[in-house]
Amino acid sequence: TILIDSQSVLSIHPQLCQNVLSWYIRMLQDPLMTAPFELWFQCFCTCEVTVQFAFFIVAIQQLRSKASYPWWFGPASLLYGTHVSTTLLPILAVLWTNDSQTAAQKFITTCIYAPYLVFPAWLAYWAAASSLRRDDTIKKAA
Repeated sequence: TILIDSQSVLSIHPQLCQNVLSWYIRMLQDPLMTAPFELWFQCFCTCEVTVQFAFFIVAIQQLRSKASYPWWFGPASLLYGTHVSTTLLPILAVLWTNDSQTAAQKFITTCIYAPYLVFPAWLAYWAAASSLRRDDTIKKAA
């Protein structure tokens, strides 16, 4: 995220990061990471760099803590999870319908993008299920 995707919105990066992106583009022909970048993709990457990445770190810390979660964590997880998951739909649609990649390149690129769909979707499901369980517990207690 910080080292690769941010290159679509920020112009200052170490040469190593630029080299990794160049190698990635040469190997997989990812049309989204090839300049000039589409405005909608830059908007997604701006959200990713400014909000999503920070909340991802918080979510990992909260989930690893094994303590009770603060009241805001469930709603924030649901918001984060649904937002990030839905941003992957147009991204995957572009990847799967472009003609610049072979089937193998599309498969590998999809595997690289998959964690950005799987973890947020799981977190949204977890937050929604936790909320439903909590509501059911409150109703049974009343």
